[in-house]
Amino acid sequence: MTNIIEAIVFASGEPVPVKYIVEKLGCSLKEVNACVDELKERYSGESGIHILAFNGKLQFASNPQSVSYTHLRAHETLSDL
Repeated sequence: MTNIIEAIVFASGEPVPVKYIVEKLGCSLKEVNACVDELKERYSGESGIHILAFNGKLQFASNPQSVSYTHLRAHETLSDL
């Protein structure tokens, strides 16, 4: 289930309510929280992205340690590559 939650949050591009995940996957809040803990471990440390859990929602974000580099691509278009 962790991979499914990961895919939902990644594909969304915006915060996803945990309540939505519980309802759509037919699982318990405890199960979702265990998966979120696993994702936090997976995307911790030097990973370029982190998963954030806030206000009952989940979202992927750039690792604060990498923020100084994210602007390098943020201002380019595909034609610039």
